[in-house]
Amino acid sequence: MEALYPTTTTGWAALSVAAVFLFLILWNRREGRRKHAMKAAGQLRAWGCDDVADLLEAYAIGNYLGTGSIFRTVKKLVERVQTEGIPAMFSKMANKILEHRLTTEEGRKEVAEKLAIAMKIAEAKEKIAEPTPDLPIDIA
Repeated sequence: MEALYPTTTTGWAALSVAAVFLFLILWNRREGRRKHAMKAAGQLRAWGCDDVADLLEAYAIGNYLGTGSIFRTVKKLVERVQTEGIPAMFSKMANKILEHRLTTEEGRKEVAEKLAIAMKIAEAKEKIAEPTPDLPIDIA
């Protein structure tokens, strides 16, 4: 019986089988990440976060070069944040979340409470911002 060294036929066969199994394990892990990225992109797109969904879809299909590539998507995302700001980027998502919260009675009550608090804060800020009238100072 020959020893199991890489220079023997049995050794080369064992190394080949081990390399194939390692490749398949790593391939399945990568494909699993891409499937999860595609699912997450679909959920984000459904909630109105299209820019991040585009980025995840580009990763999921492995688009590193070309029109909808990861690099161009990141560039577009950065430019949008620099010009419009983050709140404008997520406004569509915020509207969808608000619509979702308004579908239940509990959600409507919570939104009404937060809106009332926001109105009180806005009124308080207006009162603070009003200039006080100049009072005559009588020094006798």
